[in-house]
Amino acid sequence: MIAFNFFALLQQITATSLGSVVLPVVAGITVVYIVYTLFQKSQQPKIVLDTPDEEEVINSFLSSFFSGEWDAIETRIELEYFKNKVLQNNMPRLREFTAKILSSASPYALSNNREKLEILLQELEINAFVNREIATGNSEQQRQAIQWAIRANNRSALPFIEKAAQLQMGDARLESLSALIQLNEFQPSAIKNLPFQLNDTELHHLVGLYADKVNLLHEQLNTWLIASQPQLVKFCLLLAKEYQLTVDSRTLQFLSFHQDKKLGALAMEILDGYLHQNKATESLQNFRKTTILQHKKEETTPNSNSNLAIG
Repeated sequence: MIAFNFFALLQQITATSLGSVVLPVVAGITVVYIVYTLFQKSQQPKIVLDTPDEEEVINSFLSSFFSGEWDAIETRIELEYFKNKVLQNNMPRLREFTAKILSSASPYALSNNREKLEILLQELEINAFVNREIATGNSEQQRQAIQWAIRANNRSALPFIEKAAQLQMGDARLESLSALIQLNEFQPSAIKNLPFQLNDTELHHLVGLYADKVNLLHEQLNTWLIASQPQLVKFCLLLAKEYQLTVDSRTLQFLSFHQDKKLGALAMEILDGYLHQNKATESLQNFRKTTILQHKKEETTPNSNSNLAIG
């Protein structure tokens, strides 16, 4: 309707003698103006904004943050800007940044940069991001984030890694179990309360992590063996067997009667090694018979329990 009224108005204007002259002139001027404007724009030099790419921004920030000289105020400003303008709401960039500072080849994770790295992890909430990656990421993201947690010594990731290990299989699970041991500073209590049982392959894999921790084992193994949790006791016995560690003989005698037959057999095997017998089967049988008779005899005495205490 509006278009119809507009054309009707044009017809009325052009119907007059003045309109038939003015209207073409106005139209011509308009066309000339449009052409002139377009020509002027085409002649103006294009302004190219020289904006740094993401990699350059990240490198520049890290170079400044880990520099030799530090200004508290400037550093705070840089941190806030980088956190709110560069990383916020940008998961791919945050993932790239975390990989850069916590990769195996990262110079920022070296001992001389450790103090600043810990500040950076805290201020930019990197550990919280790593925990989310372990909890909700896909398989590849989980495995990468678990390695980040180890390098950051992120103990807050432990419950997330334990949950991941429960659902994983194969190499992924072995990596998660290794992370539990490492983040617990090689205290085997990390596997004490796991909601699942470890198979022999997994236990032997974890035993291999202690190759350069023999001094720690010498100091604490007998203390660890006091635990009543069978999985932890079996793990400690495997450590003793693998690294030829001395275990209190009374402890081994007590464990040889464990209700878990495999655990008892392992304790007997280690004890048999101490006895230096050539015929392993015969010596085990003889020792068991002797110990059982002694055990029954002591049950008739008032203080029999004290003789079976774990050393």
